Amino acid sequence: MDKYLFIGTHVDDAELSCGGFISKLIEEGKHVRVVTLSQIYGKENLIPEWFDSMDILGVNYLDHYLFKTREFYKEQNEILQELFSYQNYDFIVAPSSYDYHSDHSVVGYCARRAFKSKNLITYTGDWNRRTITHNYFVKLKKDHIEKKIKALSCYKSQNHRNYMNADYIWANARNMGVMAGCEFAEGFEVINLYDT
Repeated sequence: MDKYLFIGTHVDDAELSCGGFISKLIEEGKHVRVVTLSQIYGKENLIPEWFDSMDILGVNYLDHYLFKTREFYKEQNEILQELFSYQNYDFIVAPSSYDYHSDHSVVGYCARRAFKSKNLITYTGDWNRRTITHNYFVKLKKDHIEKKIKALSCYKSQNHRNYMNADYIWANARNMGVMAGCEFAEGFEVINLYDT
């Protein structure tokens, strides 16, 4: 069985960009692990919110690291070494190295290095990049998007952010669906895809 690894720089990244994909894989009985790399300081409530969100998506395999937000560039080698420890995963979903947020771009760069021989696709939130190449689409059902929105609603501390709004999530899923020729989808950029 293929094993899927989703890497989030911060605790809500995987759900925001990949929540529908994660929901679909869990529904299909796939092995899914979600890793988040950032230390939370001054926002300790984000960790229980993350656990609640992951519980809604049905993710049983979680890892949380303590790299300091906005200072990932100082610990790039340490992040790279941690990512190398996940070589037993077949399919990796990580932030883009072209993301405007410096922490995301560091993780994206490290993922490209650590998983250069693995299937790797990347994501970028629309608010962190203006031009995005979507060349890998995951077709989703309505209930996958509903579960994604429910998972994101766990982040009470973040609900003031425009990109956490349910209307935005629905609009983005429909927009990706138009590109993918279906009703709903999430879009990603292929870095590596290997025939199995």
